[in-house]
Amino acid sequence: MLRERSSLTIITNSLPVLAGHGRFQARLIVVGGEHRAVSGALVGNLAADSLSRLRADVALIGASGLDPEAGPHH
Repeated sequence: MLRERSSLTIITNSLPVLAGHGRFQARLIVVGGEHRAVSGALVGNLAADSLSRLRADVALIGASGLDPEAGPHH
């Protein structure tokens, strides 16, 4: 439902989300990085550097991006 809201900007590192970009009314920003096959995400230093330059009002973070002891992966 979020992709149908033209007033939103969505920031993602997900290739599956990008694959569906033609159905988006929301603005879509894609973070680059190294492909992680298990999740279809773009990760690593390039992704972390890109994300460090962006600001969001709300973040939805998948569990694969969190470590129970270290917190968010860098």
